[in-house]
Amino acid sequence: MMCAISVLLVSLLACASGFISLTASWEAHSIGRRASPLRMMADKPKTFKRFMQVSTWRDPELEALYPILLSIESSCRDINRLTRRISSDGLSGLAGGAVNIQGEEQKQLDVVANRIMKTALCGSGKVSIIASEEEDEACKCSDVVQNMAFNGEYAAVFDPLDGSSNLDSGLPTGTIFGIYKNPAYGSQNDPDRDIVKQEGRELVVAGYCLYSAATHLVITVRSGLHQFTLDDVTGDFYLTKENIKIPRVGSIYSFNAANQDNWHHSTQKYFTDFSRGRVSTYDLAKRRNIVNRYNAVTKQVYQEFESSTKALYRQKQAEVERLNEADVASAGVATERAQAAAAAEITPIEELDINSVKPSARYMGALVADAHNIICNGGIFAYPGTIAKPRGKIRLLYEANPMAMIFEQGGGMASNGYQRILDLPLPDIHMRTPCFFGSIENVAALQRYSAFYDPEP
Repeated sequence: MMCAISVLLVSLLACASGFISLTASWEAHSIGRRASPLRMMADKPKTFKRFMQVSTWRDPELEALYPILLSIESSCRDINRLTRRISSDGLSGLAGGAVNIQGEEQKQLDVVANRIMKTALCGSGKVSIIASEEEDEACKCSDVVQNMAFNGEYAAVFDPLDGSSNLDSGLPTGTIFGIYKNPAYGSQNDPDRDIVKQEGRELVVAGYCLYSAATHLVITVRSGLHQFTLDDVTGDFYLTKENIKIPRVGSIYSFNAANQDNWHHSTQKYFTDFSRGRVSTYDLAKRRNIVNRYNAVTKQVYQEFESSTKALYRQKQAEVERLNEADVASAGVATERAQAAAAAEITPIEELDINSVKPSARYMGALVADAHNIICNGGIFAYPGTIAKPRGKIRLLYEANPMAMIFEQGGGMASNGYQRILDLPLPDIHMRTPCFFGSIENVAALQRYSAFYDPEP
């Protein structure tokens, strides 16, 4: 009897097991590929670590960058944590009257963030020298870590806390960074510290961290522009935007208009025209019939051009003659350029896309925050020079060069008003430059205004 009962129980258990297996199979079939663990893993966003592993594996020359990239990620995470606890941890306010090389009073968090970046980058073991906006001179990692073994093949430059004046108000701030590869040969004066005096086009990594409502790490390793967003629960940065493309034209303009009376006339003219949606569609670099005007505020004489039909015709004739002379001088004969100019219409160019958008002013007082807004939505960020300070405020090494690389990798444009920022020489690590970053059509229009109203000396 007991034997029969045991056999019956075994049979029932077998039937139940088969039913459960059949039900599971049917559920898996009904939800299709989602039941596959591999598929679930494929749908999960990539972490910063994994994305950079793959990127550096694809290019063996960049493989040594991986520890540096991880050190940047950890630095951004640590600085973000401090910016969110600035009030509760007593980190607000000035750092006891400390002043940096630019003569600016340092915030407490400026000093702490600078220490975090220095320690993390040098601790990667791949960086030989670093240069910070907060310090007078570039310094060797072997001196920072006090160990001669810390000597890599890369140099790092950074602004540890851009827009720190926003901290006490809870407004956006950021960190800007760039990585150079040490050249095969250096300066005879100080070959180590002069490594960071390379042109911006030599950057191998550029990026920034934005500390705001969300924490974003935007970075390029010269193969596109990518955005990672911090998950506060896991502490990881996840890929949220890949191969970012900046709109060719945008409506946003980020200018500190409080200084406009002291800008050069070209910037004033562009700002006024753009804000009113009437940017000139003429190629202003080509001289037209002009008259002199006087600006009483800047005490500058500037030029205006006539746009009448007669003036356009005279301009066309002058351009044809100029091209003919240039071609004959170089090739001995007139070329197709002059012939094309002679056959060209003399009517103005039709309205460009730049005037088809409704202008919108946005200015947050932090380069990282304003630049991120332009990258996402298109437009132009400007920190121009003034009559008193023609070089402006933005530092070429720590801010302008990394940002210029970021914008160009995203399909935008970066100019000092006359030429590409990444081509500017760097005689001094604290050199400043006027900056115009943004959508390619917006910045190109600004350059046309500069070439006409304020020819570069």
